[in-house]
Amino acid sequence: MTPTTVVNERLHQTFNSLPELQDYRQEKNTSPTPLNPLNPLKTLNRTKHKWLTKWQSTIDTPKTRELSLNKPTPFNGKQFKSIKFLQECILYMGINKDVYDTEPKRIVFMLSFMQEGNAVVWKQQFVQNKLNLDTGDIDLPTYKEFIDKFQKAFKPEEEDIDALDKLKML
Repeated sequence: MTPTTVVNERLHQTFNSLPELQDYRQEKNTSPTPLNPLNPLKTLNRTKHKWLTKWQSTIDTPKTRELSLNKPTPFNGKQFKSIKFLQECILYMGINKDVYDTEPKRIVFMLSFMQEGNAVVWKQQFVQNKLNLDTGDIDLPTYKEFIDKFQKAFKPEEEDIDALDKLKML
């Protein structure tokens, strides 16, 4: 049984159990008919229909919500922080994969956290190279190509990698 069917049945039972409606249905129409008779059943059915339509639209169109976890730390372009930034972004987008379900969304998400220092300069150059000023369109690369460019631009120095490896062993 679908949720809509269950709701329809419950509403039908509720509306049919109202004493005013039972009295109205059992009543014989012996009094003079008013010029514009109001039919409470029609009014209730319209109300029920409007309510059901609104309720169904909320069920039929589920909205994907982003899990409210800590977002990645804004990246300032320091090479020794690039691996951490990349990992944080990948983890965050991975847990929210229904929100970040296209490559452009993933790329723009990462770019939005490049807010300081060399990272913001790199981001501005990247966007400028991809932006078509005539049409306003942006021709983004694939996500893998973007990650490759990011890693090439912010690759940690060998000393930083060695220090990180030593810290991992502790």
